Amino acid sequence: MSMLNTDKRQIDCGGNAARNVSVREKSRADVLLDYLFPPSCVCCGTLIPPDVDQDCFCESCYERLQRASVPHFRRIEIGDRRVAVLTAMSFSTAPDCPSRALILSMKNVRTSRSAYFSAQRLRSIMHMLPLGEGTVIAYVPRSRSGRRRYGFDQMETVAVRLSRMTGMPVMPCLENTSQSIQKGLGAEARIRAVRGKYIVRTRYSERIRGADILLIDDVCTTGASIYECTRVLFAAGCAHVFPMCIADAAHDLI
Repeated sequence: MSMLNTDKRQIDCGGNAARNVSVREKSRADVLLDYLFPPSCVCCGTLIPPDVDQDCFCESCYERLQRASVPHFRRIEIGDRRVAVLTAMSFSTAPDCPSRALILSMKNVRTSRSAYFSAQRLRSIMHMLPLGEGTVIAYVPRSRSGRRRYGFDQMETVAVRLSRMTGMPVMPCLENTSQSIQKGLGAEARIRAVRGKYIVRTRYSERIRGADILLIDDVCTTGASIYECTRVLFAAGCAHVFPMCIADAAHDLI
């Protein structure tokens, strides 16, 4: 049986329900800066007018992203547990794919607008998960080599943004001990590469017992990383783990 399967269910946001999920209330300083230094689309590089209510995409790329923004579930089986991974949008490796551009911008450049946009997307679908009071946010951490190379962890940045939006605390309880980067690896190689690479940080080993964890990641490709982190959290005694990803590479609507 495949470790990760695509659930046939899809949840359509319906009409324009998702159209404004990335709207960011701008301060006067933000507006002034946008006039002086207009942001450019992370996908095609077109300058974004100051009166646009989001500062990541031009109108054309944003509309294409909206068409790909159909939240859906993928199922993970861990022992006798079945866990649903909720994803916000589809992902393609095509050079002009808006979600790919968003993820690359978030991974490669320490920019607040891509992280904010991504956090907004996650917040917009959180109601689809049975989250209770006391749920904390954890994230799939970047490899040590990746953190050294880029100087930051993109999902830590998104987690902090999401925490500010929701009031849910961040618990950086996972550590990625891998020295390598998974980019370019096939499905089986990714699964082997992550096995045993994620651990619970000692300082959080007591706090996560019985905890409810909202686990976030950027892209669900083979599902290897989100699978391993979920497995490790359950093994450490978490009561519930709710995995959620920004994009799903196995669900291409673009």
